[in-house]
Amino acid sequence: MAKSNFLTDKFSTTGGLAAVAYGSSFLFPAVADQIKRGSKTRALDSQRPSHAFLDFVGTKKFVLDVFKSVFKEEYDTGEIITDFIDLYAQSVNNFSDTLLNTFLYSVDEYSTYSISPSEIFAESIEKTLLKFDPESNLDIDVRDLATKVQDKFIEFGYVGEDASSVLMFLINNPNTKLSEAPPDNLVRLEAQGTFAKDSKGVERNYGTLSPQRYYGGNAYNTDPSAFKKSVVQGYVGYPLVSLLGESILNQDSYENVDLDYIGSSVLSNIQDNSNLSTTERAIYNLNLATLELGTN
Repeated sequence: MAKSNFLTDKFSTTGGLAAVAYGSSFLFPAVADQIKRGSKTRALDSQRPSHAFLDFVGTKKFVLDVFKSVFKEEYDTGEIITDFIDLYAQSVNNFSDTLLNTFLYSVDEYSTYSISPSEIFAESIEKTLLKFDPESNLDIDVRDLATKVQDKFIEFGYVGEDASSVLMFLINNPNTKLSEAPPDNLVRLEAQGTFAKDSKGVERNYGTLSPQRYYGGNAYNTDPSAFKKSVVQGYVGYPLVSLLGESILNQDSYENVDLDYIGSSVLSNIQDNSNLSTTERAIYNLNLATLELGTN
């Protein structure tokens, strides 16, 4: 099929590209799907960014040790951060553990391409401070702490030296971007902008919701057959190719799931997750975790 090229900048959105290419911003899912299929980072896009980062450094403990090292040094200075940890976090270990979880969550949630590793560290530290005390008046230099974290990764050896570069690479994952288009890129879009299936090959009627239905109070597709068909077609999110990756049910492995247990019984038990079978709970959780917005 013929394709047209569209040059993007930092203000480009999937809706804007859809309006230019197809005459309607409502076709933004079709643009987002094509961006995902043509992603420069597609070799790692199937993983969660945080999982791919942990794969690179080898273990959570490596990252935790970096955080502990920085904040132990800061704590020993007897400055403001010492008072904060004593008052609200109780210990450097407790603060570092919380920072680690906040950081990994943050890496997965960015919806913009325009962010630097130092900003990721700074935002993670800021969120951690707010978790311990949202009303603290202590003047803590978050940017300085972020720089020290970034520098500490380098001190931890050759793996740490590339940590910032890997973060920059992983943030380009288009699967975490709903509305933004990759800036300063030549995006090739097909002439026809309507697709029955999304970038994962799943029929939109089963794997996605329309914005109208979503904002109308529907959190997921309530069609009893949607659960089974989504699994068979492979729509379940991130694959188990990551060190700490989620369980995967895709076209190559769905035979490991007893599809007889997937159907109306899931919906009948949906109000009480504790009553779900192991298989039903897996399907229930995966479908909610991988919700996308579509046009159908």
